[in-house]
Amino acid sequence: MLACSSQRLPPPPTHEVTVPSEDSASVSAEDSGTGATGGYSVRAEDGVVGGDRGDSDEVSDTALDAALPPHCPSEMSGVTDAGGAALYCVDTWEVSFDPELLGDRDQFIEDAALSTAIASSAQGVSPGIGISFGQALNTCANTPVLNQAGETVGYKHLVTTQEWVDAADGVVGEGGTRYPYGDDFDEAACVCAAEDDSRLYSDYQLTGSLKTCVSAFGLYDQSGNVWEWVDPERSIDVAGWWTANEELDLIDVDGFLGTTDAVWGDELILSATGINGMVVLDDDGLLRTHLTLSTWDYTSSTAIGFLKGLDAEWFEVLPVALIPLDITASETDALLQPLYEWEGAPLTEKVGGANYTPAGTCATDGSSFIAHPHSFDGTIGFRCASDPIVE
Repeated sequence: MLACSSQRLPPPPTHEVTVPSEDSASVSAEDSGTGATGGYSVRAEDGVVGGDRGDSDEVSDTALDAALPPHCPSEMSGVTDAGGAALYCVDTWEVSFDPELLGDRDQFIEDAALSTAIASSAQGVSPGIGISFGQALNTCANTPVLNQAGETVGYKHLVTTQEWVDAADGVVGEGGTRYPYGDDFDEAACVCAAEDDSRLYSDYQLTGSLKTCVSAFGLYDQSGNVWEWVDPERSIDVAGWWTANEELDLIDVDGFLGTTDAVWGDELILSATGINGMVVLDDDGLLRTHLTLSTWDYTSSTAIGFLKGLDAEWFEVLPVALIPLDITASETDALLQPLYEWEGAPLTEKVGGANYTPAGTCATDGSSFIAHPHSFDGTIGFRCASDPIVE
């Protein structure tokens, strides 16, 4: 039995947002953010093509008097309107990069070494993995958009969720297919597990290896192969989470989540690597989850999860640190420590599944999106996008 005092959970603080680095053993509220969504901004360049995704109408109007319709660089595919003019451009293949130039894994702490890498989208190469969301954001921002004369006319941005989905399902906006190649799952079409969890490939493949794994707009490998970061253009809303879940009667018990509701059941789920995904209420009135320690190096990082209600939208999440009860055990329960200081931090998504994930995660219609901390890396790649070129 823990000796704890309890009090009503206070509203989230309104102090200036700071985002902790996961490279430290504890979660600190002293690191200040410098990049991405919700009040953060990554490195920007004047006059970038990809910097403002809200001016597609202006581009289209300008193109009326141009010699060429809006079009895309050779390494990108156009998501087009009914007339075939590009509305925006997305890298045709999962990109590669120089891992030595990525900078710090957490790009959102003060004085972070930002990525100086450039994204390269090409067929027949190994897709780049082991990159964090922040590194992907800045790598795209470093990557020039070249016109047909080889001149730099702007810079790319990390593909947004909507851009990625449109490029994958073949339809701009609502509608489209469940997989890039159609609505019915085909285990041989892409590098993804079959419905019986068997696998034709033991590892991810070179980009564009499977000619059948292509969308109507000409993009390869969006289903399976490696996970891909996308930018949901959303921020973590701690205050909104409390409002949406106030019926759970949550309280703060010495810095950990608990509840005074004796009949509270499994009303929350947790998204994090190395856990079973469920949250339970223990005899002390504290929320717990089961943690597999082998997936985390607790000497250098803190496991972070995202807590949400069963009926909530995927982006309605509370970031929590997972604090193990027994650091020496291979498996143990962990308490949930809310990270109030993450208010306004960028929310992430990874999409499309990978060669090692179950068949159901390889859909590209928005049904299998997963959030991670912005400094998480793993078997995750990405691709960039930009506005079309008008010349």
